[in-house]
Amino acid sequence: MKKSILQLTEIEINFGGVVAVKDINFEIYENEILSIIGPNGAGKTTLFNIISGYYRPSKGTILLNGKPIKDSIKLKTILINLIYSFTLGFLGIITINSQELWTLAITDQYIIGEKFNYANSVKLSLAHLSSLDSIWPIIPFIIFSTIIFLSLYKILKENLAGLDVSSRHGLSRTFQNIRLLPELKSRENIGIGVTIGRGPINRQKTGGLSRGLLLPENKRSKLRKDKALTFLEITQMLSESEIDPTTLNYGHQRKIEISRSISTEPKIILLDEPAAGMNDKEADELGAMILSLKSKGYTIIMIEHHMSLVMKYSDRIIVMNNGSIIADGLPND
Repeated sequence: MKKSILQLTEIEINFGGVVAVKDINFEIYENEILSIIGPNGAGKTTLFNIISGYYRPSKGTILLNGKPIKDSIKLKTILINLIYSFTLGFLGIITINSQELWTLAITDQYIIGEKFNYANSVKLSLAHLSSLDSIWPIIPFIIFSTIIFLSLYKILKENLAGLDVSSRHGLSRTFQNIRLLPELKSRENIGIGVTIGRGPINRQKTGGLSRGLLLPENKRSKLRKDKALTFLEITQMLSESEIDPTTLNYGHQRKIEISRSISTEPKIILLDEPAAGMNDKEADELGAMILSLKSKGYTIIMIEHHMSLVMKYSDRIIVMNNGSIIADGLPND
């Protein structure tokens, strides 16, 4: 029996009163290749943006393995940024308002060759502030810290939430336009995904602040390189690992980009027109690679206009028009 891995129910989104996508109801099964087709402007990429967290739907629910995909920032992230904000505010008030406090809390607590005494620094700082006749030094500290926190939270909420949702929930995607970095080698482009990835191997070996501090940079660099080469091997691009990927032909650039998308170790890969600009031979090579990804356990959703690729390699096809699904079936239907 097929296992449903992603479910979309009554999804709708509108921009300034214009409904771009509406009444979207479908599910995708584990280890399936699902193609979404339709004319330009049908709402296909908008739907991808909703699934991957770049857009928030106006209504409807998205479930991944039966659990809602939320774009809220974790409490841990909020607390970390709160601590960071108030630390900056505290240092700011120290440097601006009190040379005595700076000497007491910082200079006197630092001894060459020994660890900085954070606990004593905080204790003495609070005692000093409480002994002041006026609370005026504390007021700018509170204001400054609050402004920093709200600014950081706004940035995280508006600009990073979608990326966090996508990676944290096991989703990865490519875009219509290739977005490789010409300043980096192919394996270094893949290394970006390895660094931010949320897969189990990444969490064990390269992710997390504590692990980053515990592992020397040379070891972390070697782990990133080894994993990047593994993903390049999966897409049969290992021989191009040390070159600028933007010098490759279009088809190979696409493969490098797909390598980067799987480097985050996702459950589901979203490919937005991967065969755009390819001839039939290149598209067929791409299709074979997509089948190879399926054989390795990936689930793939693909927007595509190359109909020979769609018909040959899809397990199921959804047709969209004017923001709605008008057909859902097998290639032979």
